[in-house]
Amino acid sequence: MKPEEINTIPEQVELSLDELDQVAGGEDLEHGYTIFACYNCGEQIKWPGTNYNCWSVYNVDCAKCDSTDYHWVKTVY
Repeated sequence: MKPEEINTIPEQVELSLDELDQVAGGEDLEHGYTIFACYNCGEQIKWPGTNYNCWSVYNVDCAKCDSTDYHWVKTVY
């Protein structure tokens, strides 16, 4: 990067959730993920990977209601 380009970089960058997933995890979450829903409030999250059983309960902390019980909704291959 050239010195004159440094001043053109914004101080703060806002990313969409999909962009943040790619930056943080380095994975393409357009496929190869599972959707889980909180048993308590229904909040849905994307979770990397597809090897989850639809009849199991998974312990994931819900950011919305602090529940720890999520269930499988669908897998995107």
